[in-house]
Amino acid sequence: MKFSKEPHLIREPPLSEQVTDFLSAEIREGNIKPGEVLPSESELSYRFNVSRPVIREALSKLKHRGLVASKQGARTRVANDIGIFYEIDIQNMSKAEHTAGVYELKVLFEGDAAALAASRCSPKEIAYLKTILQRLSDSLQKAEGGTSANYDFHETIIKAGRNDLLAHLIRYINEKLWEVFDRDPGHMKNLPLTGESLQEHVDIYSAISAGDPDRARSAVYQHLIKAAHRRGIKIGAHSDPGFSRTPDARDM
Repeated sequence: MKFSKEPHLIREPPLSEQVTDFLSAEIREGNIKPGEVLPSESELSYRFNVSRPVIREALSKLKHRGLVASKQGARTRVANDIGIFYEIDIQNMSKAEHTAGVYELKVLFEGDAAALAASRCSPKEIAYLKTILQRLSDSLQKAEGGTSANYDFHETIIKAGRNDLLAHLIRYINEKLWEVFDRDPGHMKNLPLTGESLQEHVDIYSAISAGDPDRARSAVYQHLIKAAHRRGIKIGAHSDPGFSRTPDARDM
């Protein structure tokens, strides 16, 4: 495979992100065609002069973006139907603006995903959310972080919304946030579980299990805005019209 130019990576941002952006641009510009098989991990590792784990992480990100597809035991191919994908461009933004802006996107979209989940969640999914709440409660009693249970809780809600495009977008936004947190030690990637955050999850579960979309959206807004504040990210100010559907969240 011939790239349109030779890759040249620098120390920052992370290498996997640079590889992802390079290959993404090659695919978007048509230099790598839909359906075309990508070079092997070892070949890409040689071409980019990085380790194979870096290549695997980059390919995983491309897959989340819907740009490539892979099957067990088969080589990674460029997706046949790439569609439209929104890239978050941070070149002209300060770090604080970028972090707050992306986190607000997370709040808004996850709130709407919760509203959809309240309307579409199956009894099995509601029961599963309840078991995850118990895992979170157990983690708090044992003074554990609860990171895995927290991920499962939010991922279950996103899937229960039955909107794959929205789920894909939320995962992309989260990916961008984690990249920021990895670079900035001032923001914790995984917050410690507290009694307050556990109660916020209970409120979300109660709204979804009651089939109340507005209350579910509001509960997620409040939880994520408080989580942002716990990370030192200030969003959801009184003058912010983006959260006008959730009066309680604006009072924090």
